Order: sequence, then structure tokens, then C-alpha cells
Amino acid sequence: MNLWQEGVRALYKDLQEFHKWSDNKVWLEVETEMIKNSKGNFGSDDLDWVRAIVTSKKDITLTEAKRMYERFKHKTPLLDAIKNLRYN
Repeated sequence: MNLWQEGVRALYKDLQEFHKWSDNKVWLEVETEMIKNSKGNFGSDDLDWVRAIVTSKKDITLTEAKRMYERFKHKTPLLDAIKNLRYN
């Protein structure tokens, strides 16, 4: 769980540095891509939660990790968004 959290934070920061985006711009791009990739399965509460995690304002809890796993199983909307924005 901590490894995932550290990894997504590093990838998010790398994306920001690669494009030389501001804090607001990188989040706007990631948010837009996650909404697009999730086909509407991401709500504003989910987006607020993800933003807090990737910007280090909050650490993920075991309960939250289990909830997200159950909800998305084998889908990775955040990682897919970062990958699409970084490499496409």
C-alpha cells in the first residue's frame, strides 16, 4: 500500500516536471484524463481523494485501499491517466 502511494506520487511529480506544468495544470490534465478513461465512474469525491493522495496532503488508509480495489478491481484509472499524458 505504501509502495503504491509512493509510486503514484513519484509518477505524478515526474509528469509535472516532464511537461513543466504548474500544480493546477498537472491536476487539471490528470483529472480530465481520469474522467475520460473511467467512462463516468469517477465522481468528485473520488477525484478529491486522489488529488489529496498524489499531492501528499493525505496518506491512503487500508480501508480506503480495500474500497478502491473492490470498486476498480483490475482497472487503474490514475496510472492509465498518467501514462497517457506522459507517453502519448
